[in-house]
Amino acid sequence: MGFLTSYRQNKKILFCSILAFFVSPFVEARVFSFENESFAPYLSVLGGSPSTQHQPYSWQSTSGFTGDRFDLIYGGEFGFYLRGGSMGMKLGALVQKFDPVQGAIGRNAAGLALFSVDSEGLSYGPHFQLDYQFAKTPQYHWMILVGGGIQFAKINNSYSMTTAGQALVGGQTSLNEAYKTQYNFATLGIGTEFFLTRTTTMSFVLGYHYMLEPQWKYVTTGENFAGPNSDGQEVRLENGALKNINWSHIFLQLSFQFYTKTLR
Repeated sequence: MGFLTSYRQNKKILFCSILAFFVSPFVEARVFSFENESFAPYLSVLGGSPSTQHQPYSWQSTSGFTGDRFDLIYGGEFGFYLRGGSMGMKLGALVQKFDPVQGAIGRNAAGLALFSVDSEGLSYGPHFQLDYQFAKTPQYHWMILVGGGIQFAKINNSYSMTTAGQALVGGQTSLNEAYKTQYNFATLGIGTEFFLTRTTTMSFVLGYHYMLEPQWKYVTTGENFAGPNSDGQEVRLENGALKNINWSHIFLQLSFQFYTKTLR
């Protein structure tokens, strides 16, 4: 009889222990509220449509283009987000890349093809951003964002010259050139952030990335439409004017914030 009583008691203890094991996470689960959150690693993806088009590989000898062009820029950002009250601050690393151009054709004023070109561009660097949150609820708010940073950028062009084009580049049948620059940029946007699940939120931002006028320099040595060039030399057109390549653009950004208890 004593053995049976002991067995029932042990069985009851085991059952309660198992029940406590499965129930306790729900009892202790955090009830998410922006008012209680202050620190979050974040990850973003973004994309936009710059007005760059043919700038990276255009020359004064080529007055028209057909085929591919730079019409999409995309990238990602990761870093850390701090918030307090109605203000937030992000510090992260932003990487942007052009959708590569393949087989664009450059033509002269008479419509004669001078070359076909493949081109690609990449930029990366730190990004700092502040936001002001309004129209708030514990799990949702709208925000205005301002920011800026530095980007280190590089462009690579690979040309295949036609017979007509070879006369403009010292008789070369093909040539490769690369430019680099370091530029400052500013961002402005409006967005919303909302609770997604557990301690994760999602945000959407519509904004503008403004590229301050950069100065491009060669990282290759050779000869192109502007004549001989060398590493570190400014990129200029045939008439000596600085070559302009600017990819300011409107962008749409999707972000995930992963809030932690670290600074609660």
